[in-house]
Amino acid sequence: KTLERALIHFSDLAKETDRLDDTHYRLTIYYDKCDETELLFRILSFGPTVIVKEPESFVELIKKQLREQLACRLSA
Repeated sequence: KTLERALIHFSDLAKETDRLDDTHYRLTIYYDKCDETELLFRILSFGPTVIVKEPESFVELIKKQLREQLACRLSA
């Protein structure tokens, strides 16, 4: 149900969907750079059910956010 949820969740954005196999899809989302922080949290809400592959700068942004969240959790 992740694809269905993602299509609804990102219905306000331009996107393309490609079926890779019976259970995997590629969802390409087009967004304005100024909306990147909002998009970051929207994508993180999917937890481990999605993998972000590109752009590399966005992948690094996700890693940074997850490291910060982990550091907060470990220091609590």
